[in-house]
Amino acid sequence: MVINNSLVFKNALKEVDYIIGMFPLGIQKKIPDSVKKDIFENMNNDYIPNISDINKPLEQQNILEETKLILASIYKEYIVSDEERKKLIMEENHIRQYLEEKKKEKYNIDNLFKNMNKQQKLYKKENIQDISIANNNKISFVKKIYNKVIHLFK
Repeated sequence: MVINNSLVFKNALKEVDYIIGMFPLGIQKKIPDSVKKDIFENMNNDYIPNISDINKPLEQQNILEETKLILASIYKEYIVSDEERKKLIMEENHIRQYLEEKKKEKYNIDNLFKNMNKQQKLYKKENIQDISIANNNKISFVKKIYNKVIHLFK
């Protein structure tokens, strides 16, 4: 188990220890003593878990995200059957592949250059419009001055 010294992680370990203590003995015995020992040695003993009702499912409890991740890892590694573990690993692989494909689509080199070309074209069009508006304003301003000078000599 990787040891992280952050306070949030230590608080999560305290919640994990608290939740494991509520498991039936059959499930508790599936978790190796070395894992339980690591959790116990690295948890924040001063932290009080905010688990209000033990009859509610974990999804409805007010627990840290890190706690959920640690429990999921313990569940996958030690509690489920081999068949269920294989299904979980396959699901994780499918999710990873899906996320990788989304990244490839989002950060595809061809698309990046296409988007950059579109942005450059829009920028050029905006500049041309700005210049033409500026030119129109300059002409009208010059005409105004010309008209005032002419008006003075009349």
